[in-house]
Amino acid sequence: MKEKTEAEIAKIKKYGVLASLALIALLVAGIMIYLPRNGSDDKKASDKADKKKSKKKQKQDGAIAGHGIEGGTFEASDVVHVPGTEGVLFVDDNHETEVFWMQMNDEGEQVGAVKPIKLGVSVADPEGITSDGSNFYIVGS
Repeated sequence: MKEKTEAEIAKIKKYGVLASLALIALLVAGIMIYLPRNGSDDKKASDKADKKKSKKKQKQDGAIAGHGIEGGTFEASDVVHVPGTEGVLFVDDNHETEVFWMQMNDEGEQVGAVKPIKLGVSVADPEGITSDGSNFYIVGS
């Protein structure tokens, strides 16, 4: 039996690795094609329910009907969840010295009145609000 040289062994290993990578790529492609077509019945039922809800929300002109914030007229530019609570903070373009607290229920609906919170500073044209988990940051334009 003839012994293989190091070059021949390296060549065999190289082709083995390439064949393995090709097989993995084919498996991944097959999974990506198969899963979206054959999702669970629960997912399909959920998708149908979501489509029905969105159709109900559409106005006759095709626009999506919104749900206003109770307790005033607001131009809510951005919103952020407050960790550990069932509420959110939002900023309004027309209120440069305050943010607003809004309590929410499990369905995402407003509970009670919106409460203004004085900042102690002024942010010109507040457009965004975010959090790092401890502090909140407001961005003006």
